[in-house]
Amino acid sequence: MDLSNVSSEMSLYNNGLQVIGDPYWLTSAEKRQVQKAGSIVVAFATEKEASFCIRNRVYIAGISARVEKVYS
Repeated sequence: MDLSNVSSEMSLYNNGLQVIGDPYWLTSAEKRQVQKAGSIVVAFATEKEASFCIRNRVYIAGISARVEKVYS
């Protein structure tokens, strides 16, 4: 699946969110072939936006998604 539209979809469906950088998959393409769901990494412009998304759900292409903080 192409992630090029994720940033614009998140901005469209979630008023006030600004995605920075390019979203990317946490799993390999091979693993995603057999999975029904997957996880992507998205960075937000401010800590306030990130905290809001973690406390609430976000919508991507009209689908509600859970958000978690990634520790690297």
